[in-house]
Amino acid sequence: MIIEKAHQCIDYIVNHAKSLGCKVQDSLRNKKKFHESEVTVSTVKKTHIEKINEKIEEYETLLKTEFTKEIANVLQEEYQQAIEYYSALGDEKYITYLEKMKGIIKMIDESEGIKQ
Repeated sequence: MIIEKAHQCIDYIVNHAKSLGCKVQDSLRNKKKFHESEVTVSTVKKTHIEKINEKIEEYETLLKTEFTKEIANVLQEEYQQAIEYYSALGDEKYITYLEKMKGIIKMIDESEGIKQ
């Protein structure tokens, strides 16, 4: 299978998650979608990646001392920005942040499993 558009990939992932029994909140589905022409390398370069990385370091340190869903959510958002930034530039650093994102998702899932 070849997925040519980002929204097709997201739809595929969401549908697969639903087929596995996951509850998926569709609240973002009706939000504005970006056209590829709006997300250019020059636009991405305006991102202050240093600030994003500083925030990531700060929240990773907090997470080491205490896990909260709020801290994990902030890290997810910052990881997403870093992934978008580095992947748009063709920098393989995005893989590092993708792996960190997977780790955070796993931690959230595990913490929710403990609470139930």
